[in-house]
Amino acid sequence: MISFQFIQKDFTSWLNEFAGQLGLTPDGQELVIPASLGSGTISALNITRDLSLLVMDCSFHEDLELIRDPSQEYGIILFFNQVEISRFFRIRSGENEMTETSKSRNNIFLSSTNMELDLYYSGGSKLKRVGIYFSPAMVKKFVRDDMQLFLTVYTDRGLYNVNRESINFELKTILDDIFQTTTKDDFGRLVLQNRVLLLTEKFLHNLLAKEVNGEKKNHVKKEDIERIQTVEKILTQSDLEKFPSINELSRMAMMSSTKLKTRFKEVYGMKLYEYYNRHRLQKAREMIIRSGTTIKDAAYSIGFSNLSNFSRAFKKEFGLLPTQLRANG
Repeated sequence: MISFQFIQKDFTSWLNEFAGQLGLTPDGQELVIPASLGSGTISALNITRDLSLLVMDCSFHEDLELIRDPSQEYGIILFFNQVEISRFFRIRSGENEMTETSKSRNNIFLSSTNMELDLYYSGGSKLKRVGIYFSPAMVKKFVRDDMQLFLTVYTDRGLYNVNRESINFELKTILDDIFQTTTKDDFGRLVLQNRVLLLTEKFLHNLLAKEVNGEKKNHVKKEDIERIQTVEKILTQSDLEKFPSINELSRMAMMSSTKLKTRFKEVYGMKLYEYYNRHRLQKAREMIIRSGTTIKDAAYSIGFSNLSNFSRAFKKEFGLLPTQLRANG
């Protein structure tokens, strides 16, 4: 088992300490996990002295335990988790503990650095996590008093917040950009800085809107969230050629079609087909931009047999035609 105990500081320091625990040395701001331990990378970037980013896209053969001891001052950690669990996941804080065996974890967890936290991932779990660290100095200097009070009350709820917030399509698109951007050049670092600020703004805006409007009074049950996440995973499968029927999705979620449609929109903020369509169009966009795929092949690969229909859907989603995207690229 790999066990790492720490007090949260900036993520660059965290990465260096974690690498030392493994007997490794980061290559600049990136730690490559050797085949003897697992696979993938962990990257860290200090955007300012008080704001830093961690990007984990890796897997370890052995169980991994991350033990965060409480800091003396109040800083904030925001994690976006897209994790595939091999056997189980456990999270503990003080006397409170949760163990989950659901295969997929797709959530956002906001916590304070003076909250002790123990994360345990079974070996073979695939960790896709983006963390943003706000130092105590930054919280004191830049966060308004009323917002500080709100965040303090929110983070004091501890593990109650673990499954409260899901990653919607808008946030997932930003996260995809982060995973595909390098920390090794100036342009990449500039893009990451922009995405970190955008992620934070979007998350806090959505969180405040929910709290103010009282939407959390109709909080979706944990078991329903897990079933909804199963459906979300199906809708975003890379080999999915067409939209499954609502009845088929309802059977997979083990709930009525009406309940599925209602709960899915509550969790992800859009209808089932809308979510599916936006995801596949985003996939086509990435293929055209990043891999040089032809517009025709990109359209066919996501299930469009008619190029005119693809172009109309693409323009509706992104505000320009695929040909204009290629010309701009």
